[in-house]
Amino acid sequence: MVEIWPGDGWYTIVINPVVKEKGKYIAAHSPTFEGGSAFYERSFNSFKEKVATDPLFLGAEISQFHATKLLDFAH
Repeated sequence: MVEIWPGDGWYTIVINPVVKEKGKYIAAHSPTFEGGSAFYERSFNSFKEKVATDPLFLGAEISQFHATKLLDFAH
């Protein structure tokens, strides 16, 4: 299951525990790149920290998605 632009992870803590029982949860987050949005960078880093430390995020995979530039987000 892919959640596009999960932001701070509010839905992730609801979806991930259910999906990981029989599948895979992928968070297709906002893209980060040199010269890009500082907001996206902070949001992405905050989400990565939650995946690393919060049990409700355990097993979540992180990818990046942009509607026209990063379309290969689910591996």
